[in-house]
Amino acid sequence: MLRKHTSRLPPAGRRRLLSALKGRLLAACFGAGVDSTAMLVALYLAGLQSDIIMFADLAAEKPETMAHLERMNAVFASWGWGDQTVPAAAEWQRVKAKQALNAIAARLKRPPARIDASRFGGR
Repeated sequence: MLRKHTSRLPPAGRRRLLSALKGRLLAACFGAGVDSTAMLVALYLAGLQSDIIMFADLAAEKPETMAHLERMNAVFASWGWGDQTVPAAAEWQRVKAKQALNAIAARLKRPPARIDASRFGGR
């Protein structure tokens, strides 16, 4: 979660934010719009990194949205965040979400997640 570059968040604010987030999963819902893009840029500038970024591809996205998603994935990679955008649609959505949550749980040394598949249109 913690980035190595110099934060643009004032030291006292950074300490409060880190204290509030300590031991917690930092998940971001990325809609590829202005607000969620700004939120991720603000996290980066604060020296923080999301554990997972979820993008809900409803198979009805405009080509411009998908192009922005690709550009942002390149930006995330340049920040050293790697490819952590998890598309949240299609049949494999439940499986990918569970894999991602279990990987994060392992990083945080917590028990694996139990996912109710019916919440994601699964069985």
